[in-house]
Formats: sequence, structure tokens, C-alpha cells
Amino acid sequence: SGQAAPEVSYTTFDGVAVPLQPQGRPMLVNFWSSTCAPCVREMPELEKSYAANGDRVDYIGIDVVDAAENGLRMIETTGATYPMGRDPRGTIFAAYGGTNLPRTALLSADGTILAVHSGELDAGQLQAMIDEHLGR
Repeated sequence: SGQAAPEVSYTTFDGVAVPLQPQGRPMLVNFWSSTCAPCVREMPELEKSYAANGDRVDYIGIDVVDAAENGLRMIETTGATYPMGRDPRGTIFAAYGGTNLPRTALLSADGTILAVHSGELDAGQLQAMIDEHLGR
């Protein structure tokens, strides 16, 4: 942590390229795939965290090396409402040092990586990460 976030863009499920950079607020980036069982369990926890913190932290889920229809089905099944994007070739995940899913990164408003966690998090652990790095 402490380094600048990589300058990468993700693709929306509608096929639009968007820079993966904070827009004036801290940003929580979660990498996931529909083939990853911990990711499926984690997504409702991320949704709870988004409900609690979405007024001050932007959330984005990035679907890694997954067929779009499978990703969309998982979003629907888990009830996640925060923004989602795609990383069909896994290049963004690699730029974030990803080896296994899920992986979560917390960025400051200026694009500095504050924290990275590999593995499943629950809403309480997500809250602890946010509070530790951004205050209450």
C-alpha cells in the first residue's frame, strides 16, 4: 500500500471503457468472478458495506475473466446494487497484483492504494478496513 493505483480502465457490462480512478472520493475496488465460491458469499457482505458507507466511499466490483452473462447472473442472484465492471482478460486484476479471488483494494480520493486484502471479507471486516484508513 502507499503506492499510486495503476492507470487502468475497466469495461462496463454495456461495453463502455471507464478509468478505474477515484472521482474525488475514496474508492473500494472488489475483484470477483462467478466461478469463485468465496466471491459469491462475499458479495452480499459488500452490499451491506456499500449501504453503510456508499455516501462517502465509491464502490466498484470488477468481474475477472468471466463470461458477461455469468457475471450478470451473479449480480442479480446476490442482489448487489453498487456499480460493476468487467476485466475479461484479467489485466486489471494483474495490475493490482492479483493472484487469487476475491481481492479488495481501498484507494484514497487521490488514487493512493491504502490497503489491499486477498480473500473473503465480511461487512464488519470491510468496515474495520474503511475506518482504519479513512476514519469514522
